[in-house]
Amino acid sequence: MQLASQLDEQDGEESSRAIAMARSTGYSVRSGLDADWDAAAAYSYEGADVVSVPLLGTDVPEMTKLSFVTAEGTTTITEMASAMTSSTAVHFAMWQDGQLMENVDLVQGVDAEQASSIGTYGLDWKRLNNCLNSIGISWAVIAILGVACGAACATMVLCAPCLAAAAGFTTGTIAKCVSNAWR
Repeated sequence: MQLASQLDEQDGEESSRAIAMARSTGYSVRSGLDADWDAAAAYSYEGADVVSVPLLGTDVPEMTKLSFVTAEGTTTITEMASAMTSSTAVHFAMWQDGQLMENVDLVQGVDAEQASSIGTYGLDWKRLNNCLNSIGISWAVIAILGVACGAACATMVLCAPCLAAAAGFTTGTIAKCVSNAWR
C-alpha cells in the first residue's frame, strides 16, 4: 500500500476552504500556545479533509499542532502539545474535541519502545520507528507519535489522517518510511 500517494496536499481554493472551515469552528487552544493559521496546511485522504495547524512556542514543533479531520460531515479536533523537559524526557499532552486524552512524560529508551508495541491494523511500528530513526527523526517525536496515533492506527481509516496531521507524513523520506512500514 502506498500511503504517501493516498495523502493529497490541497492547494488553492480547496485548501483555503478547508482551512477557513477549520478556523470557523472557533476551537480554543487548551495548551496555551498560539495557533499559526498562516502556516496551516490542508490534505485529503479517501474522502476526509485534514487541516494541520502548527502551534507556536515549543521546542518539539513536529508534534505540537492542531488537526481538524472532517469525514462524513463530522469534524474531530485534536490538539497536541509537546515540550522537552530534559535531554532525555519529553512531556506530551493531547486533547480531542477539547477533552484531555493524554498527559504523559516520555523517557528516552523506555517509552519509545512501549509506544512501538501498540497493536495496529496495518502499520508495523517497529519498522516505522527504525526507518524514522535512520533518517534522523528524534526519539521524542517517535515516542510521541506512538502515543498520539497508536489508538487511531488500530483501524486503517483513521491511521493515515492521524499520521498526516500529527507529523506531516505527506512528502519526502518520511512518507517513504510510512509506506514501507504499512503491511
